[in-house]
Amino acid sequence: MPTDGKRESGALFKHSAAALAVDDGTGRAGMVGINNPLPVALTGDTTGLRVISDEPLIVGTSPVSLTIPAEATYVVVEAQDGTIRFRLDGVAPTATAGHRLVEGEGVQLTRAEAQGFRAVREGSVNVSVMATAYGVPAVAE
Repeated sequence: MPTDGKRESGALFKHSAAALAVDDGTGRAGMVGINNPLPVALTGDTTGLRVISDEPLIVGTSPVSLTIPAEATYVVVEAQDGTIRFRLDGVAPTATAGHRLVEGEGVQLTRAEAQGFRAVREGSVNVSVMATAYGVPAVAE
């Protein structure tokens, strides 16, 4: 962060309805969607991590949770064809309450956040979601 306390945006990337702004020198990013009231800070970088699993989910009216492999460090969740509501404290959201993740947006969760992840669809149609778990690569001996 600059010494005057103002944040500078190093780069701006656009992915569907989400815009990512990367702060200079910190490697941290924030994600804000036009319909997403939750600014989500990416808690880490998946570069160099290995993909452990891809878990396709169908999110409906009953709360859905994630299957977290034992070696997972982060999980990236993307809403593929609709809007979901989610919570990270293990409590079920409703179609009108909870953080909003709209079609094409994704959120990166720590292992602890992913364990508390619960989601339901916001509208009247089930939503396809992809959850990708990442872990630290094995160190060669």
